[in-house]
Amino acid sequence: MVNIMKNAIPSVIALLFEVAIEVVSMSFAGHLNDPIILGGVGMGMVMMNVFCLGVSLGLSGAIDTLVS
Repeated sequence: MVNIMKNAIPSVIALLFEVAIEVVSMSFAGHLNDPIILGGVGMGMVMMNVFCLGVSLGLSGAIDTLVS
């Protein structure tokens, strides 16, 4: 159990940093008091999640299936 927790800590930290990028970007855009900029940043985050994270997670899942 302890080994699993030691191995899981870097993954948890990486996921927290991944979410922190979105939170920081939205907070900086929110301080500008312009709803158009805030909407643009929000749509940019959606596009980043769909095209970048979706493709990379899909490819890693496919490679994991082929390698194992």
